[in-house]
Amino acid sequence: MIVVGAAAKGEAERRWRRPPPIAVVPNGVPVGHGSVREPIDDGGELQLLFVGRLTEQKGVLDLVPALVAIRGAGLDARLRVVGEGPLRAALADQIAAAGVGEVVDLVGFSADPLTEMRSAHLLLAPSAYEGLPFTPLEALSTGLPLVLSDIAPHGELNAGAPGIGVQVLPREDRQEWVRAVQRVAGDLAGASRDALDRAGSHGVAAMVERTVAVYRRAIG
Repeated sequence: MIVVGAAAKGEAERRWRRPPPIAVVPNGVPVGHGSVREPIDDGGELQLLFVGRLTEQKGVLDLVPALVAIRGAGLDARLRVVGEGPLRAALADQIAAAGVGEVVDLVGFSADPLTEMRSAHLLLAPSAYEGLPFTPLEALSTGLPLVLSDIAPHGELNAGAPGIGVQVLPREDRQEWVRAVQRVAGDLAGASRDALDRAGSHGVAAMVERTVAVYRRAIG
Protein backbone atom coordinates (compact mmCIF):
# COMPACT_ATOMS: atom_id res chain seq x y z
CA MET A 1 0.00 0.00 0.00
CA ILE A 2 1.23 3.47 -0.87
CA VAL A 3 0.47 6.36 1.48
CA VAL A 4 1.30 10.04 1.10
CA GLY A 5 3.26 10.67 4.29
CA ALA A 6 4.85 9.27 7.41
CA ALA A 7 1.89 10.37 9.54
CA ALA A 8 -0.49 8.47 7.25
CA LYS A 9 1.71 5.37 7.53
CA GLY A 10 1.67 5.58 11.33
CA GLU A 11 -2.11 5.97 11.34
CA ALA A 12 -2.56 2.91 9.10
CA GLU A 13 -0.30 0.85 11.34
CA ARG A 14 -2.26 1.91 14.42
CA ARG A 15 -5.65 1.14 12.90
CA TRP A 16 -4.92 -2.22 11.28
CA ARG A 17 -3.94 -5.33 13.23
CA ARG A 18 -2.03 -6.72 10.24
CA PRO A 19 -1.31 -3.97 7.73
CA PRO A 20 0.13 -4.84 4.33
CA PRO A 21 3.62 -3.61 3.43
CA ILE A 22 3.38 0.18 3.42
CA ALA A 23 5.50 2.56 1.34
CA VAL A 24 5.57 6.33 1.78
CA VAL A 25 5.43 8.36 -1.45
CA PRO A 26 4.80 12.06 -0.72
CA ASN A 27 2.40 13.96 -2.94
CA GLY A 28 4.03 15.76 -5.84
CA VAL A 29 3.22 19.04 -7.57
CA PRO A 30 4.61 20.74 -10.68
CA VAL A 31 7.43 23.06 -9.65
CA GLY A 32 9.54 25.67 -11.39
CA HIS A 33 6.82 28.19 -12.24
CA GLY A 34 6.68 30.13 -8.97
CA SER A 35 7.80 33.66 -8.20
CA VAL A 36 9.32 35.56 -5.29
CA ARG A 37 7.02 38.02 -3.52
CA GLU A 38 8.13 41.63 -3.55
CA PRO A 39 8.02 43.69 -0.34
CA ILE A 40 4.71 45.44 0.29
CA ASP A 41 4.65 49.12 -0.68
CA ASP A 42 3.79 51.72 1.94
CA GLY A 43 0.06 51.63 2.42
CA GLY A 44 -0.31 48.19 0.86
CA GLU A 45 -2.29 45.36 2.41
CA LEU A 46 -0.89 42.01 3.47
CA GLN A 47 -2.95 39.49 1.48
CA LEU A 48 -3.79 36.41 3.57
CA LEU A 49 -5.35 33.41 1.85
CA PHE A 50 -7.26 30.28 2.84
CA VAL A 51 -8.10 27.61 0.25
CA GLY A 52 -10.18 24.57 1.13
CA ARG A 53 -13.52 23.12 2.13
CA LEU A 54 -15.32 25.16 4.77
CA THR A 55 -15.42 22.39 7.36
CA GLU A 56 -14.33 21.74 10.93
CA GLN A 57 -11.48 19.58 9.61
CA LYS A 58 -9.96 22.61 7.88
CA GLY A 59 -10.25 24.81 10.97
CA VAL A 60 -12.13 27.56 9.15
CA LEU A 61 -13.61 29.01 12.33
CA ASP A 62 -10.08 29.76 13.53
CA LEU A 63 -9.48 32.14 10.59
CA VAL A 64 -11.42 35.17 11.81
CA PRO A 65 -9.96 35.14 15.35
CA ALA A 66 -6.50 34.87 13.78
CA LEU A 67 -7.23 37.81 11.46
CA VAL A 68 -8.51 39.92 14.35
CA ALA A 69 -5.33 39.20 16.33
CA ILE A 70 -3.11 39.93 13.33
CA ARG A 71 -4.80 43.27 12.65
CA GLY A 72 -4.75 44.04 16.36
CA ALA A 73 -0.96 43.73 16.24
CA GLY A 74 -0.85 46.59 13.72
CA LEU A 75 -0.69 44.66 10.43
CA ASP A 76 -2.95 45.91 7.64
CA ALA A 77 -4.09 42.44 6.63
CA ARG A 78 -6.89 41.26 4.35
CA LEU A 79 -8.21 37.67 4.19
CA ARG A 80 -9.54 35.86 1.11
CA VAL A 81 -11.41 32.63 1.79
CA VAL A 82 -11.59 30.39 -1.28
CA GLY A 83 -13.91 27.40 -1.02
CA GLU A 84 -17.40 26.23 -0.15
CA GLY A 85 -18.76 23.97 2.55
CA PRO A 86 -21.23 23.49 5.40
CA LEU A 87 -19.64 26.14 7.65
CA ARG A 88 -20.04 29.02 5.21
CA ALA A 89 -23.02 30.52 7.06
CA ALA A 90 -21.30 30.15 10.44
CA LEU A 91 -18.18 31.80 9.02
CA ALA A 92 -20.23 34.68 7.61
CA ASP A 93 -21.87 35.18 11.02
CA GLN A 94 -18.46 35.15 12.68
CA ILE A 95 -17.14 37.77 10.24
CA ALA A 96 -20.12 40.03 10.93
CA ALA A 97 -19.84 39.63 14.71
CA ALA A 98 -16.14 40.51 14.62
CA GLY A 99 -16.78 43.57 12.44
CA VAL A 100 -14.23 42.58 9.80
CA GLY A 101 -16.54 42.32 6.79
CA GLU A 102 -14.64 45.03 4.92
CA VAL A 103 -11.37 43.06 5.04
CA VAL A 104 -12.64 39.51 4.42
CA ASP A 105 -13.63 38.22 0.99
CA LEU A 106 -15.70 35.03 0.82
CA VAL A 107 -14.74 34.05 -2.71
CA GLY A 108 -16.53 30.70 -2.93
CA PHE A 109 -15.43 27.88 -5.21
CA SER A 110 -12.53 28.55 -7.58
CA ALA A 111 -11.68 26.29 -10.50
CA ASP A 112 -8.14 27.70 -10.50
CA PRO A 113 -6.91 28.36 -6.93
CA LEU A 114 -3.34 28.76 -8.25
CA THR A 115 -4.38 32.18 -9.56
CA GLU A 116 -5.38 33.16 -6.02
CA MET A 117 -2.13 31.75 -4.65
CA ARG A 118 0.02 33.74 -7.06
CA SER A 119 -1.55 37.02 -5.95
CA ALA A 120 -1.45 36.34 -2.18
CA HIS A 121 1.35 36.93 0.32
CA LEU A 122 0.67 34.12 2.81
CA LEU A 123 -1.46 30.97 3.09
CA LEU A 124 -3.13 30.12 6.41
CA ALA A 125 -4.03 26.46 7.07
CA PRO A 126 -5.34 25.82 10.62
CA SER A 127 -6.46 22.23 9.87
CA ALA A 128 -7.38 19.83 12.67
CA TYR A 129 -6.18 16.81 10.66
CA GLU A 130 -4.90 15.97 7.16
CA GLY A 131 -3.10 13.33 5.12
CA LEU A 132 -0.26 15.12 3.36
CA PRO A 133 -2.25 18.18 2.30
CA PHE A 134 -2.08 19.05 -1.39
CA THR A 135 -3.17 22.70 -1.09
CA PRO A 136 -0.09 23.80 0.91
CA LEU A 137 2.12 21.96 -1.58
CA GLU A 138 0.49 23.84 -4.46
CA ALA A 139 1.01 27.08 -2.55
CA LEU A 140 4.70 26.34 -2.06
CA SER A 141 5.08 25.69 -5.79
CA THR A 142 3.99 29.29 -6.46
CA GLY A 143 6.38 30.70 -3.86
CA LEU A 144 3.59 31.36 -1.35
CA PRO A 145 4.75 31.05 2.30
CA LEU A 146 2.69 28.97 4.73
CA VAL A 147 1.55 29.31 8.33
CA LEU A 148 0.11 25.95 9.42
CA SER A 149 -1.36 24.19 12.43
CA ASP A 150 1.03 21.85 14.22
CA ILE A 151 -0.45 18.54 13.07
CA ALA A 152 2.03 15.83 12.06
CA PRO A 153 1.43 15.99 8.27
CA HIS A 154 2.09 19.73 8.27
CA GLY A 155 5.33 19.04 10.12
CA GLU A 156 6.43 16.90 7.17
CA LEU A 157 6.32 20.03 5.00
CA ASN A 158 8.69 21.71 7.44
CA ALA A 159 11.41 19.05 7.37
CA GLY A 160 15.05 20.06 7.11
CA ALA A 161 16.58 23.37 8.11
CA PRO A 162 14.18 25.87 9.72
CA GLY A 163 12.97 28.76 7.60
CA ILE A 164 10.07 31.19 7.30
CA GLY A 165 8.64 29.68 4.12
CA VAL A 166 6.81 27.09 6.25
CA GLN A 167 5.93 27.78 9.89
CA VAL A 168 4.06 25.17 11.95
CA LEU A 169 2.35 26.43 15.12
CA PRO A 170 -0.19 25.39 17.78
CA ARG A 171 -3.72 26.11 16.56
CA GLU A 172 -4.79 27.74 19.83
CA ASP A 173 -1.82 30.09 20.25
CA ARG A 174 -2.97 33.28 18.53
CA GLN A 175 0.15 35.23 19.46
CA GLU A 176 2.40 32.64 17.87
CA TRP A 177 0.35 32.94 14.68
CA VAL A 178 0.66 36.72 14.85
CA ARG A 179 4.44 36.51 15.25
CA ALA A 180 4.68 34.04 12.36
CA VAL A 181 2.72 36.38 10.08
CA GLN A 182 4.88 39.30 11.20
CA ARG A 183 8.02 37.37 10.28
CA VAL A 184 6.72 36.76 6.77
CA ALA A 185 5.51 40.35 6.37
CA GLY A 186 8.98 41.57 7.37
CA ASP A 187 10.75 39.45 4.74
CA LEU A 188 8.36 38.48 1.96
CA ALA A 189 11.15 37.87 -0.53
CA GLY A 190 13.08 35.60 1.83
CA ALA A 191 9.93 33.69 2.81
CA SER A 192 9.02 33.15 -0.86
CA ARG A 193 12.48 31.90 -1.74
CA ASP A 194 12.32 29.45 1.16
CA ALA A 195 8.87 28.29 0.01
CA LEU A 196 10.14 27.64 -3.52
CA ASP A 197 13.15 25.73 -2.20
CA ARG A 198 10.88 23.48 -0.13
CA ALA A 199 8.56 22.89 -3.09
CA GLY A 200 11.51 21.53 -5.04
CA SER A 201 11.61 18.36 -2.94
CA HIS A 202 7.97 17.60 -3.78
CA GLY A 203 8.13 17.55 -7.58
CA VAL A 204 6.03 15.26 -9.77
CA ALA A 205 9.11 13.52 -11.18
CA ALA A 206 10.25 12.45 -7.71
CA MET A 207 6.75 11.19 -6.89
CA VAL A 208 6.61 9.13 -10.09
CA GLU A 209 10.09 7.70 -9.54
CA ARG A 210 9.25 6.63 -6.00
CA THR A 211 5.94 5.10 -7.10
CA VAL A 212 7.57 3.09 -9.88
CA ALA A 213 10.20 1.86 -7.41
CA VAL A 214 7.43 0.53 -5.14
CA TYR A 215 5.89 -1.42 -8.01
CA ARG A 216 9.27 -2.83 -9.02
CA ARG A 217 9.85 -4.09 -5.49
CA ALA A 218 6.37 -5.61 -5.36
CA ILE A 219 6.68 -7.36 -8.73
CA GLY A 220 10.32 -8.37 -8.47
